[in-house]
Amino acid sequence: KAKETGSFVGITLPVPITKKTIIYNSLNYFYFHVDSDTAVAGSISGPLNLHGFILRTGLVQRLDNGQSIQLLLSPRIMTDMNGGGFDNFQFGAMAMYEKKFSDKLTRGFGAMFNQESFGPYMVPVVNLNWQVSEKVSISGMLPVYAKIKYKAGEKLTVGISHFGLTTSFGLNEAPFEDDYIERQSIDLALFGNYKVAKN
Repeated sequence: KAKETGSFVGITLPVPITKKTIIYNSLNYFYFHVDSDTAVAGSISGPLNLHGFILRTGLVQRLDNGQSIQLLLSPRIMTDMNGGGFDNFQFGAMAMYEKKFSDKLTRGFGAMFNQESFGPYMVPVVNLNWQVSEKVSISGMLPVYAKIKYKAGEKLTVGISHFGLTTSFGLNEAPFEDDYIERQSIDLALFGNYKVAKN
C-alpha cells in the first residue's frame, strides 16, 4: 500500500589503457521516497527516505576472436542517512565472460555478488546485445535489466524497459539501529530516446 517515488543519477567514465584494455568506472546514486499510511516497522510510519551509492570499477579486457572478460568491484553504501556509518557498507563484485558471435549478436555469461544486509546474495546473469532486425534490437543484463528498442526514425528510438533488483538499506533511527529494509522491484516502463545532436 506504499507509494514510492525515486530518482537515479549515473556517471560513467571508461579509461582506455590500450586498444584491448579499459578501466571501467561508474558511480550511481539511487533515491527512494516511500510514503505509507501503514507503520513500516512498529512506530516507523514513514515516510522513509532511502539512499544508495554504488561504485563499479575494474577491468574490461578484450581477448582474441571477439571475446572479452569483465572483472568489477562494486562496493555500496545503502542507508536512510540517519547515521550508522560503516554498517551501511556492502561489498559487491561482478565477473563476466563475453563473446561477439557476429556484428549483430554479442552474448555474455557471469555472476553478480553482493553482501546484502540479509546475507550473501549471488545472481547469475546473461548479457545480451542482439540486433534482431534493422529496426529492432534487444540489450541488457538479464535478469537485472533489459531493453527492447524500436528505431522509429533517424533520431527517435522507442521501446520497453525492464529493471528488477533486490537491494537492502540499513535503518539507523532508534530503536531500529540494527534493522534494515529490503526493496524488491520489477519495474516495467515505456521509453523514448531522441538524439538532439550527432554523437
